[in-house]
Amino acid sequence: MHPVSRWGMIGNAVRIHLETESAAPISVGGVTVTPWSQALILSFPFGQLVWNRPTEVVVERNGRTEHIRVVDVSCIFTLGLYAFVAALSVAIAIGGARRARKAA
Repeated sequence: MHPVSRWGMIGNAVRIHLETESAAPISVGGVTVTPWSQALILSFPFGQLVWNRPTEVVVERNGRTEHIRVVDVSCIFTLGLYAFVAALSVAIAIGGARRARKAA
């Protein structure tokens, strides 16, 4: 399977690139394992931000192919942490606005 690549633009300055690619297959004792991953690349005029994540492992054994999905726990944790910080920020902002209204 060949790498899959998609890209888009945000305005004139930011380019978004999503790439799905496989690593070299590893064969041991009649079993071939091929890892797959995705990379999200944000290109800015001043640099790039790259976020890589595993997606699946393809196992070939006895003429059968099995796709095993990889759950990226660190990505789930990071997104959960961002959501918590955003909710906490909103709660602090609402609490500050209520205090300011009561003081006035």
